[in-house]
Amino acid sequence: RRSRLDYPRKSMSLHSKASNIGGNIGPHVGSRSHAGHLAGYHMPNGRAGGCRTVDKRVGTFEEMKWLTTEATCASLCTAREQLCTAFEFASLTGYTRCEIHTEAISYTVPVNGYRCYVKTQPPPPPPLPPPLPPPPFPAVPPPHAPPRPPRVP
Repeated sequence: RRSRLDYPRKSMSLHSKASNIGGNIGPHVGSRSHAGHLAGYHMPNGRAGGCRTVDKRVGTFEEMKWLTTEATCASLCTAREQLCTAFEFASLTGYTRCEIHTEAISYTVPVNGYRCYVKTQPPPPPPLPPPLPPPPFPAVPPPHAPPRPPRVP
């Protein structure tokens, strides 16, 4: 299944078919798999490559061609909040491509020039404070106020 969407002077497609891209051709030379990382993202198995789901598929994603940087691709994923689970950025001779993934990505496969980043899960919320202890013994009712004298007109 593939549908084309317009993107200013760029091409964008929605994919849900497996791809034969890849194979065992080694990690991208000079990738950021060993050095830095993008804030809020991590490489699933600590190395560069193409994104894959737990069942070895490429998953469902939007493809945006000719985007120039990983940072632009990351920004697009971040802007989609819960709809984007990961992004894949490819930089080959004279060609760049960004995939915005909507299915969970589990690992990468070695593909030269490709880098897959999965959103880092936010830390869980802090635990709730313990409940307040019950009051000691039954509370003493407040004393009754003395009755008011009747009003005189």
